[in-house]
Amino acid sequence: MSALFGSRSKQIVNRDVPKQPH
Repeated sequence: MSALFGSRSKQIVNRDVPKQPH
């Protein structure tokens, strides 16, 4: 489940990264 979560977490973070000012 760690690998699955990591893949989903990466996509979510990638979307949140460009959205956030940081």
